[in-house]
Amino acid sequence: MPSAHVERELKVRLPADAAPDVVASLVADVRRGGASEADAPVGEHASTEAVASVEATDAVELVAVYHDTLDLRLARWGVTLRRREGGGDAGWHLKLPQPHDETADGVAERLELGAPLSAGEVGDPPAELHDLVAALVRDAPVRPLAQVRTLRRTWVVRDAAGAALVEVSDDAVQTARLGLDEAEEAAQPEGSETTDAQDGPGGGIEFREVEVEAATGTDGRPVEGSDAVVAALSAALEAVGATPSPSGKGVEALGAAALGPADVVVPADQHGDDGDGSAREALRAVLASQTQALLWADVAVRLGEPDGVHDFRVAARTLRSALRTFAPLLEEDWRDALRSELSWVAGAFGEARDAEVQRELLQHDAERLGSDDAEAAAGVVDRLLTQRYETAHAAALAQLRTRRYLELLEALVAAAREPLTTAVATHDVARGLRPLVTDAGRRLRGKADTLDLAVDAERWHRVRIHAKRARYAADALAATGSKRARRLAKALKKVTTVLGDVHDAAVSQEVLRDLAAEPDVTSEEGLALGLLIAAERDKERELQEAFLEVWPTVRKELRRFDD
Repeated sequence: MPSAHVERELKVRLPADAAPDVVASLVADVRRGGASEADAPVGEHASTEAVASVEATDAVELVAVYHDTLDLRLARWGVTLRRREGGGDAGWHLKLPQPHDETADGVAERLELGAPLSAGEVGDPPAELHDLVAALVRDAPVRPLAQVRTLRRTWVVRDAAGAALVEVSDDAVQTARLGLDEAEEAAQPEGSETTDAQDGPGGGIEFREVEVEAATGTDGRPVEGSDAVVAALSAALEAVGATPSPSGKGVEALGAAALGPADVVVPADQHGDDGDGSAREALRAVLASQTQALLWADVAVRLGEPDGVHDFRVAARTLRSALRTFAPLLEEDWRDALRSELSWVAGAFGEARDAEVQRELLQHDAERLGSDDAEAAAGVVDRLLTQRYETAHAAALAQLRTRRYLELLEALVAAAREPLTTAVATHDVARGLRPLVTDAGRRLRGKADTLDLAVDAERWHRVRIHAKRARYAADALAATGSKRARRLAKALKKVTTVLGDVHDAAVSQEVLRDLAAEPDVTSEEGLALGLLIAAERDKERELQEAFLEVWPTVRKELRRFDD
């Protein structure tokens, strides 16, 4: 895995008439905690008591070559891939947006991954970085498209212990195109005119930018005192006429097309309870939302993030369920082929996800036992299920690097843009989607009404499947703005959550019996696992009772939706 850290950075542009030493003056003022000669009242905006010293470094020239596909897929997803020479962090850098990409104070947060310069020449990105964004670029070749030259002056603001709080960079920037005319044309929406936002010779531009980067700990959070320094500098820079950077250096070099929409765009909520708008557009919103979720979950899986596998399977299974629920709206052969491939890829991660879920759940539930038994049970669960997870995860990850999977991604992106629909899809939302939600709810009622504490786990599992289908259908209609569907989806979430817990408790018992049969399990561990099986059986019954208690209320909500 490439080196990684979370980058928290404020970027602003200085006006053309800004004094050459204005940034040096502002940084010195932060150290003093008072007003600077530039009349920027730093000390009035935030406490900078943690600042003990400021270390200036020699100016350095940085030369970065930005890589992307010809249609700028990475940039349009908010991703940066560059090879930079010069400075202390020369190398390849891949920057990925974080869930909360920008905070209220304008500080952007991104995950930066790196590889050494020796990992690849210009035009040949390191395989380990390219792999992380394979779902976003798919078959499109990644090539060098823009160059940015930066003359950088840097100051490191430190605390009393000498630890860095903030790094401030004053950058004189020059950009240049590398075959971008062709790229900009490729990224331009069909039927529109190509525009060029770059005015300098050869398509390049010049500007002066200041970067204020907060130091972060191993957990990705800013170190104590750094946020106050960033806030103080932000206020001071604003006072001398600095404005938020409209985009990063790489995006600026790539041009206006780099700010275009990503491959998959979720349509805005444009409808309401009146049912205006077509069922096709509502369906497209569902497909786009879940395809977008799956593409980013793919990145998370490759990064090894904790919820990556879970999010990936949820997106794949939600897409598959949507294709089934809205079958009357979709061309049959196209729909069935897509569902089959989604079933395959979701199944590829089934064993890994089950091991991950059961390890966490059973280690938690082991606390119900006495201290000695809890320790024994938790230990064997962790040891054996970690082994299973790692083996299953590696096998599943290999499937993401196959031609079959890339073709599925291309099909999903195409489906999110233009699903192959039937004439029914042209009906308005009320005629096209509401009957499908009603049908899913009626099937759920028919199955759930037969449940009691005596029926087997398989019956409970089948009801869970029907509940999820009804919920996905209600979610799709709720996305159009329907308040009634939103209320129904909220009610169904209650039962799908409880039924999911019932299912996990049933699976836990099977997993524990399987673990107890492993040849390296000691008699003490076997006894502890037996006690945990009994605890899971009791838990399953408690959860079934919880469902039977809440079901009448949800059933009424389903009937109310039908009226």
